[in-house]
Amino acid sequence: MKFLHVLLVVALSVATTLATAHFMATLAPKNNEANHETAYDRVLQTGVLRCGYADWPPYVFTKDPTTGQVSGILADVTKAVAAKLNLKVDWAENTGWGSYIESLRSHRIDAFCSGVWRQGERGRYIGYGLPIFFSATYPYVAMNDHRFDKDLSAINHPDIRISAMDGEQSDIIAKDSFPKANTNP
Repeated sequence: MKFLHVLLVVALSVATTLATAHFMATLAPKNNEANHETAYDRVLQTGVLRCGYADWPPYVFTKDPTTGQVSGILADVTKAVAAKLNLKVDWAENTGWGSYIESLRSHRIDAFCSGVWRQGERGRYIGYGLPIFFSATYPYVAMNDHRFDKDLSAINHPDIRISAMDGEQSDIIAKDSFPKANTNP
């Protein structure tokens, strides 16, 4: 029976990957250990995988606000795996990327099915599977700025400012790859 869980984690993961509440059950505080039900147990018992999601149109994940239909790569993968495992998918909550971990921790969802980038800080709270695709990240500069054409390490300098949203993946990459560069406004 544990094979079902491994399949869910691996098949629904992306480099940008799936987060499951089964892992959360081992990390989240437990009030009554004897009566604690894991997401794995709940999914097996009900036959329903409650997915959190975030819109990432048009390719990866989209939920039509009128019909409620979901589409995209991750929606298709989730549906295909669920069908193979004889599970129904309930697109339970649009958590966005900002609150899916809390939704997992509070057991409102069993998995985040829109995918996330792997990140050490998040890894304290969720489990990552194998990627099903990779998304590229590129630096952009003014068309006539050739300082970095042959040497990206030139970005790693205090005089260089990188535009990024605090806590967003571009900010994390900038701080990891170019720690000397300035990301502050």
